[in-house]
Amino acid sequence: WAPGMSASVARLGVVTRTPRRASSRSRCSRRLPPRAMPTRAAYGARAPSCPADVDAAFVSLPVLSLPPKGCDAATERAFAISLREVCHQVGFFYITDIDHVLKETTRAGALGAARRFFSMDDATKNKMNMKSSPAFRGYVSLGAENTAGEPDFREQVEFGVERSSVVVDVDSKAPPPPYDVLCGPNQWPSESDCPEFRTEIETFLEEAEVLSIRIMELLALSLDQPRDYFDSTFGDEPNVQTKIARYPAVIGCEEGDESVTPQTQTFGVGAHTDSGFLSLLLQDDVEGLQVQNGNGQWVDAPPVEGSLVVNLGEMLQLVTGGYYLATPHRVVNQRLAPVADADTEETEKIDRISVPYFFNPKLSYVASPIDLPRSLPWRRAKPDTVRATESHGFGGNSLFETYGANALKSLARSHPEVTRRHHPGLAVLKNGNVVTREKRVKQ
Repeated sequence: WAPGMSASVARLGVVTRTPRRASSRSRCSRRLPPRAMPTRAAYGARAPSCPADVDAAFVSLPVLSLPPKGCDAATERAFAISLREVCHQVGFFYITDIDHVLKETTRAGALGAARRFFSMDDATKNKMNMKSSPAFRGYVSLGAENTAGEPDFREQVEFGVERSSVVVDVDSKAPPPPYDVLCGPNQWPSESDCPEFRTEIETFLEEAEVLSIRIMELLALSLDQPRDYFDSTFGDEPNVQTKIARYPAVIGCEEGDESVTPQTQTFGVGAHTDSGFLSLLLQDDVEGLQVQNGNGQWVDAPPVEGSLVVNLGEMLQLVTGGYYLATPHRVVNQRLAPVADADTEETEKIDRISVPYFFNPKLSYVASPIDLPRSLPWRRAKPDTVRATESHGFGGNSLFETYGANALKSLARSHPEVTRRHHPGLAVLKNGNVVTREKRVKQ
């Protein structure tokens, strides 16, 4: 991610939401008051931060404070024990005290860049539409992506490692693996269309990678492994990904109205688990993220000031034999309550902006089980299987040992038009595996 790039770019804060004019003759939405992002102290009463408070039937996400690099062994060990309990029981948590690694100005810059991009008109955004990218990079318009066959009510831009494209010749006697189609260049807006966008995003990527390496080191310690255990997993070519996403608010019932059901809610992205190792989520001040606990209940994960949300992916669930969890999560779009006040002339549309970052191994990485010490306690029932999740229905989401296959699974079925247009020789099976059509016939 362009190591050594200039850090002198002026940081831009989050763009404030602009009230939009609404006709006084039409049904319009109640303008909502500004909402401050909760602080750690305010949230702390609801957020467990030590192993004794953590349970698989959690009702809020734990909050962990990142120990600085070079801290004393006792502090690091205490954090590793807390991290173990959280990853074993929950698989999701807030991480705070990160400013020394991922700066506040960098986080604000990434959110600001995302807001500037999404404020552009559709024609400008579509100059870099994903439909033109064989590597699944670029802009995805509202509803063009799907989860488990249901459209996602969000727009986004997908980025990955800058590489040359690989042509997968399925007719070759020795074709490369299908997941090689994921190699390719990113699409970026021009500087004139969206000033400083690439600089802001690449700076975020650089610092997020440093934070991810530190968290992976602590995850190794939490499993009673050497701190460098995962170094060979990622090596010099981790397949990092990121995206910027906008979840538009929708006109609907008041929050808490009994008519709002799972069937009538609008999902920015449906229930799913992440395909890689480690995910970091930067949120603005708008709620929407929900995480499923061990009882199948959906728990809100509102933004907490100065934090990122961290969750574990399917590959970490595989290598730990289910000891650590890839937890299902989703995003529910905010609702604006319609009102009958004919004098209302302004409405504020509350859109949610987020920047997820995915720290993943190289595409050819094959998951190998970690020899966990017997001293690690199981505090919940062992899963029936660790090689599948039910995010796409029973048997609909297999977890593949080769990371590239697991990554292509997610992208190929979430973006079927890109798959059909650029990769007609590939087929997506019911369990998500992507194979050549010739191999599908043989099966």
